Amino acid sequence: MYSNLAMMAVLFLGILPEDKLPDWISPLRVVLPSTYAVEALKPGLDGAVGTSLAGNLAVLALFGAILFWAVRGPLWPHAE
Repeated sequence: MYSNLAMMAVLFLGILPEDKLPDWISPLRVVLPSTYAVEALKPGLDGAVGTSLAGNLAVLALFGAILFWAVRGPLWPHAE
């Protein structure tokens, strides 16, 4: 139940505009992948594909690569 609440908070912070949030939450919002996913969807839905879309997709790819490495590498159980 606590993990679901935490995930809801992470996803909710990604969809809120940065100017509507308190100043102390802004650094937290930068490290959330949901922020970049929402920012990547905006130009795609508007039809204005540009460099911001490519940058957001690059950040998402980096998040994915790091998480894949962490799960498959040091966090994966090894046979002894």
